[in-house]
Amino acid sequence: MRVLIAEDNDSSRDMLVALMVKWGYQVVSTTDGKMALDALRKPRGPKLAVLDWTMPGMDGIEVCRRIRKTDTVDPPYIIILSARDRKEDIVTGLDAGANDYITRPFDSDELRARMEAGRRAVEFQAALVKGARRQAKQAAVSQKEQGSVSEQSVGKLGKEDVPAPSSETATRIFEQIVVVFKRGEIDLPSHPHISTRFNELVNNGANLHEIGYLLRQDVAISSKLIAVSNSAYYRGVTENRTLEHAVGRLGFTTTKQYVDAICNRGLYMTKNSRFSKYMEQLWEHSLACAYASQAVEKALRLQLPDDVFTLGLMHDIGKLLLLQAVGELQKRNKLAKDVDKADVFNTIEAHHGRFGAALLKKWSFSDTFVQVAIHHDHLENAGSVSKEVLIVNLANLVVKSIGYSPGGASEIDLEGSESARVLKMEPKGIAEVKDHTEQMMEEMKGHLS
Repeated sequence: MRVLIAEDNDSSRDMLVALMVKWGYQVVSTTDGKMALDALRKPRGPKLAVLDWTMPGMDGIEVCRRIRKTDTVDPPYIIILSARDRKEDIVTGLDAGANDYITRPFDSDELRARMEAGRRAVEFQAALVKGARRQAKQAAVSQKEQGSVSEQSVGKLGKEDVPAPSSETATRIFEQIVVVFKRGEIDLPSHPHISTRFNELVNNGANLHEIGYLLRQDVAISSKLIAVSNSAYYRGVTENRTLEHAVGRLGFTTTKQYVDAICNRGLYMTKNSRFSKYMEQLWEHSLACAYASQAVEKALRLQLPDDVFTLGLMHDIGKLLLLQAVGELQKRNKLAKDVDKADVFNTIEAHHGRFGAALLKKWSFSDTFVQVAIHHDHLENAGSVSKEVLIVNLANLVVKSIGYSPGGASEIDLEGSESARVLKMEPKGIAEVKDHTEQMMEEMKGHLS
């Protein structure tokens, strides 16, 4: 990857160039801010930049400001390198549009790590946009063939929520989302720490005491796990009162599933009152899809390598990412506060697969999760379809038919669906999946909210 070094001091610039070459970067170096700005504005200019604050003609802060004002979908990742170490100086640099700020004297290992973080961010944004553009082309073809995105495809939101869609507005929303992602202006959500650490402990053969110690760090997780273990579905003869007893009753696999569910619940919160109902319905849909996926796997007597409960839970994660982008656009006054919900939901529905896949890659989920995120709604776009994708596709249809989807139940021919046909799911099996999903949601939804 090419990196720009803008530094007017010869010895400092030579040292930085030597480090970057050692770390495998192709270097473009300049000695003042004007040259740096020109280099970054070129169509194929460097996507990573290290700028000194103080330079002749134009300083690094002004370079940042001008780059961020440039209307481009391909902005660079900028690191300010400066001896100014006061809090207000760092704030000034970041407010000007820098992605990161490093003070001198710096540790070379720290700089290398920051550069690596920048490289990953650039590659991640590029993957997001590339995938989204590919999906946009597919959506455009589909829209020409089918007219427009149907009410069913946005979850039958209800007549009061669905004005006549405007494809022009939906296209503009998507283009603006691409811009903020390319500029790195969206703080991508992190996979919850406790969920990640829990998985590491289980994979390393941790015992019940070690698991309990970790989970007790979060009172909400601990109390909800105890409540789940005492629910009608799991409870035993006596009531559980300790976290260790709860984990012992549920087992590590089921505990992991509920830790994932409890941690992910927090991602479905929004301060935007216009979309709070949608987010709540999306959470219920994801949880129901997790239970339905688990029920389908059991009905087929399969034991797949990846946990289908979590596959069902995470399949629509791209919708959260896109809704976060919409909120950021409105916050920056680049999108009207009263934009039609139908246009927002059409945009999310059309593009969430690729964005979700990119986020799951960032969170280091397996390729199975990535493929489920991309293809769970459109089996026809997959070259070859795994059992996991088929299971989540069928589970997704089941929960929509029940009504765990924005706007309520949809009329769906489950027995005639492609996933049911390929999986050879009989009507009786599908009915059992529906019954199990409804039972689990009725029993567990309150414990996990």
